[in-house]
Amino acid sequence: MDYDEFGNYIGPDQLVEVTESESEASVEEVIEGQNDQAIVLQENKVYYPPAQQVYGDVDIVDADEDAQDISVPLIKPIEENVHISTAKPPKVRYDRHFQRELQKTGVHSRVVVLLGAQGHGKTSLIDVLVENTHLLSEMQLKKPLKYTHTQEFEKGRDLSVFITPISLLLQSSQSKSFNIHFLDTPGHSDFFDEVNCAMGLADGGLLLIDVVEGLLPAARRAIRRAAELKLPLKFIFTKIDRLIIDLKLPPTEAYHRLDYLLDEVNDSMVRAHLEAFDSSDVLFTSASNQWCFNLDVFAEMYEITPMHLWGDVFFENQIFSSNGNHWSFSELVLAPIYKIYSAAMSSDDDLAKVLEELGVSLKKSEFRMNYLPRLRLIFNRFLGWSSLVDKITEFPYEHKTIIGKSVVAGSQLLTLARIGEPLAVGDEVQGQKIENFWIPYAQYRIPQSEVYPGEIVLIDVEPTTERVSVPAVKLGIEPLLPTDQPKMLAAVSQCLHLFPGLHAEAQDSGDYVLFGTGEMFFDCVMYYIRAVLGHVEVKVSDPAVKFAEGCVEQSYASCPVSMPGGGSITVLASPVPQELSKELAQVPKTLAALKPILKAHGWDNMGIRSVWCFGPDVNRGSCLILNDVLGENRALAEDAREEITDGFLMCAHRGPLCDEELHGTIFKVIGFDKGKATSGQIVAAARRACYSAFLVASPRLLEPWYEICVVGPLKAGRSVYENLRQRRGKVLDDRPIPGTNLYRIEGKVPVIDSFGLETDIRVATKGQTKISFVFSHYAVVPGDPLDGDVELQPLETAVGAQLARNFVSKTRKRKGLSNSPSLAKYLDKDVAEVLGVS
Repeated sequence: MDYDEFGNYIGPDQLVEVTESESEASVEEVIEGQNDQAIVLQENKVYYPPAQQVYGDVDIVDADEDAQDISVPLIKPIEENVHISTAKPPKVRYDRHFQRELQKTGVHSRVVVLLGAQGHGKTSLIDVLVENTHLLSEMQLKKPLKYTHTQEFEKGRDLSVFITPISLLLQSSQSKSFNIHFLDTPGHSDFFDEVNCAMGLADGGLLLIDVVEGLLPAARRAIRRAAELKLPLKFIFTKIDRLIIDLKLPPTEAYHRLDYLLDEVNDSMVRAHLEAFDSSDVLFTSASNQWCFNLDVFAEMYEITPMHLWGDVFFENQIFSSNGNHWSFSELVLAPIYKIYSAAMSSDDDLAKVLEELGVSLKKSEFRMNYLPRLRLIFNRFLGWSSLVDKITEFPYEHKTIIGKSVVAGSQLLTLARIGEPLAVGDEVQGQKIENFWIPYAQYRIPQSEVYPGEIVLIDVEPTTERVSVPAVKLGIEPLLPTDQPKMLAAVSQCLHLFPGLHAEAQDSGDYVLFGTGEMFFDCVMYYIRAVLGHVEVKVSDPAVKFAEGCVEQSYASCPVSMPGGGSITVLASPVPQELSKELAQVPKTLAALKPILKAHGWDNMGIRSVWCFGPDVNRGSCLILNDVLGENRALAEDAREEITDGFLMCAHRGPLCDEELHGTIFKVIGFDKGKATSGQIVAAARRACYSAFLVASPRLLEPWYEICVVGPLKAGRSVYENLRQRRGKVLDDRPIPGTNLYRIEGKVPVIDSFGLETDIRVATKGQTKISFVFSHYAVVPGDPLDGDVELQPLETAVGAQLARNFVSKTRKRKGLSNSPSLAKYLDKDVAEVLGVS
């Protein structure tokens, strides 16, 4: 036994072999045991493993200072892609090389602008043409294409905001190919300046009108502008399927609805001093069912003249007559279309019989298609779209180079232009060298080294814009961070090219104010400043309006204003008649173009020759200054014409009531003596003379008014009346739209009371109404702005005669001016004493 009774080893001695690893382990155990009992100082304690142990081969750099610029955020914000574009051009059903060769001739090319109210089918028309010319995927065709909506916010709002050009190769009924450059334009009235820019580039215009809603103010406005530009028009009655499917009108009543609409259009044409349209100039379309025709299509089908298909022409027992019960249009045109709609919902046998009568054939596999795709296929083969091309090619063309406005092309801002002569990269256009050309196709563009006459292209040059709308609404803006002001101003500068209706001013107080046409307009402008161009947070003020100043009587006293050196100038002010004032304010004019307008309003030749200039702008405005000086001093006044007109323009640009522009006022210089005054002294004296003449002519504050049009069901009328009553508005016309279940209410409302009106009406009518606002005129605000007896109570709404004083007081306070305007400020002391002004 090797152990005793107590467990002690008593055997022979044994050598124990200890391996090297076991030896090291035992040593470590001893050391660890010693470390457990060692005293570790606070600064030597290790709470976390070293970086080398955690990250391995990663290089770790410890820095005491941030090397990144302070303007660079530590976490960059996510930038959403707001542009809809296709990197690779999609395949088309024609040869692009043939399209380019065809463009060289210039004869087979037209530029067409699509006009019409919002929701009347302009974008849908382009979608149909894109589907017929492009090879699109099934996913694209399952939902509304909206191919000309190239911005995400356009699709989100279901609203066109910019001009969108697209070039398509289309065939006429004679199988001739034409390169048609379409310009899709906004229908919303706030963006009419976009429409005006597109009209300046086009050979002709297609005015689209929804047959149910009828002719709305936006369409009437487009007709008037086309008359001013001498732009030829063709009309398209859209959404004919609504008469069949939605309203379920029989063919005869549908014809009466179309006939009434044509009369309404012709009435608007005559009012614009244009020739009335013939029925053969009208196209009838349904974009949702993809068909289009005019009277020529069915006249050729029946081998008759188009005159047999419209008007008081009846068709009974296979005979045309001037008396009867069945109109030829309803029997020969609408009846076949109604049959197709009816048979498409019936059995295949019934459909086959109807198609056989009309000469349309379908394959067996096509009979098994779903209802809507099959209906579109039938109409495409029965009517097609060649009649649209036939009408477009009737527009006369003139090749001239025109530089247009800026447009959004992907993530770039490029200039839209029309080419009048062959050009290549490196050539100059209006003194600007061209580095690149792009042919626009809405969601994509193709670069070209050469372009040809009659083509719409995108180039990188300075744009040109023209504003025809009145910017009645203003909005103050300020960056959230003062350091972002340069970014905000750069974005505003780009928006001035992108939105022709936008105007910006820097106030004396340092604030920046934007002027525009309405709420939707500013919604889009601010989106672009914040999210697209500037990427900056911007604070905005409550929307306000751009007031104007005018007078209602002639100056009751002549107030001579003395000049240093012994000279003096005397001016009288008087109101311009309302009709003449409206004509002067519409579009820019020259003095030569002014002559026929003044003659039409009863002015004699002497009065016309005495006109010096317009105001507030030199070539635009409803104010005039005349040289009415008699005797030998008239020649002296002519010598000082430039200085006096400068003083007049300063007065007209910033009136004495609240620094707003003057409107509808004539200033007559009736006395002038230069003395030894310098040019600067004459300018200052002329400005004071205009101010004093204006203030003694019963000055009034003017406010802008909108023309409002509401289309909706009868039960919506009560909500419209109530909302207009609460906002100082008034209803001018309330009548049903013939042949439909809709009513049209037209009225007027002050712009300052219109903010939120559209939302209120839509909420009250549960979204069943369509509302549009168009600037109408400037009207006098109730009350005398100089009446010191009017007491304004704080926190109480001003009503009646208090309004003018209230608006002037608050506007002056916002601009940092004194409490009220003063006549004594502009008068000589002796004149002030005579008039009893202090």
